[in-house]
Amino acid sequence: MNPATNRTYGFNLYIPNNSTAAILDAPLPEDLTSLQTSLQNDQSMIITTNVNATVTENMNPSTAERNDGNYWQEIRASYANTEKELKQQTDVGALHSGMWWGQKDLTNWTVVYLSRWNTSEGQTFRSQAERFVTTRRTCIGTWNITRNNASLIHVPGLDPGVVHGKNQTVIQNNYLSIIEMFYQFMGEFDWISRRRWNQRLPASSPADPEFIPTINTRPALVAAMLWSRLVSVDGPERWTNDQPAYPDLAYRIRSQDIRLVKSGRTLRGSSGPMAILMIHPILTIAAVLMKALLYGTPLSDDFGLISLLAAVRESGVAKLRGASLSGKLRQEVKVRFMDRGRREGDGWRRLELELGEKERGDLLIRGEQYG
Repeated sequence: MNPATNRTYGFNLYIPNNSTAAILDAPLPEDLTSLQTSLQNDQSMIITTNVNATVTENMNPSTAERNDGNYWQEIRASYANTEKELKQQTDVGALHSGMWWGQKDLTNWTVVYLSRWNTSEGQTFRSQAERFVTTRRTCIGTWNITRNNASLIHVPGLDPGVVHGKNQTVIQNNYLSIIEMFYQFMGEFDWISRRRWNQRLPASSPADPEFIPTINTRPALVAAMLWSRLVSVDGPERWTNDQPAYPDLAYRIRSQDIRLVKSGRTLRGSSGPMAILMIHPILTIAAVLMKALLYGTPLSDDFGLISLLAAVRESGVAKLRGASLSGKLRQEVKVRFMDRGRREGDGWRRLELELGEKERGDLLIRGEQYG
């Protein structure tokens, strides 16, 4: 899969642009299970509704901030426990990694600084630091749900404004222990040192190697770390005193605010239509052949058997008794064609039918018109 912006990934990740990532609040587990069990194998369900989302934006320090020692001192002062909140270490040789996260004594996770730097190239934590700001927003999400899968398929866009009030407390006043859980992975998530180790991106070629991904994956990394801890520690399945610790993570949406479209196959596979499709060409060929063989028969294409009754004598109609309702005769009835000649002024020859006669009928003349 080639990554791109303004598209969705997996269950609830949305990448609107190269500096933003959003992880949407998805349907609650019990609701999702209930919806999936109501579907047949050939059915699917599209659900669209307004939800909250954990949104991380890459908002790097300006050049003036990077070079301002007071700026970094103020940032350090906002962390009460620098041993746990300001993690920096050497990875391999001159390569270093750092994560500053968890202000207000590891309770405020709004702002994080990530940095990967190489001292042999004169780089420092400050020169390479990237700043990410996470907030809770609202957006419209559309999910496609099948019996075995559920995926986010469309997000029209994010609300530009931050959702104020209690919705932000899950980020700004919460013990999540993110650094202890994820900092060790920083060394593996190396987005600047691929060139140093000659580790080109798999999609590039040895003749034209690429080392820096086109898509900025750090906002999604930060959002995923934060969202995973929110769900595992305070999610809808973690209750305290018979209620969610943070109701803003386990809210309900009114049914009238949810658009649900259920679809499925209406024409199931059957051998009948296939047999008809196979037989139809054969019948068409047979009809063409019969028309060729009967070309000399003095009957036009619009000739109808019902028109023969107009030529039957009144005395012979009684022999058709029983066919008016059932459409079937009681016994076989022979038809005798009688040529009565042409009347003066008529352009056609008179034709009469006698029913039940055993004698041979008159020979009809090719090219003549009978009526």
